[in-house]
Amino acid sequence: MEYIESLLEEYYELSEALLALGGPNKDSDLYDEILSIEEEICWECSLPASIKNRQLFQFYKPSESRETNIQNAIHSLEQARSKYFYKPEKTFSQFLEMNANHDLKNIRVPMVNGTFYEFLYPV
Repeated sequence: MEYIESLLEEYYELSEALLALGGPNKDSDLYDEILSIEEEICWECSLPASIKNRQLFQFYKPSESRETNIQNAIHSLEQARSKYFYKPEKTFSQFLEMNANHDLKNIRVPMVNGTFYEFLYPV
């Protein structure tokens, strides 16, 4: 996490410098460097460098301290990483459509509290 914190700190410093210069039109090299840092932050957090994931740390509140903004960004990135990794690749209805021509067997596994965990197994 220390590396991500240092990347975010560098990102915020360069963003403020670019804002002081007048935006991306004034210094395209600095803007390209900021974009590469954005990609590296997403890569280090095991997230795709999409617009949605970049927005997790792009917008920060100037009224709060830089450390608070960095911690908020790290928290948002961790939540997004958890959602990204635990998101099912296919919904249950898509799974059923895919296996419509195959026979499916419903398996019930008893749990400790007396309930059952059910899942479908293609036969």
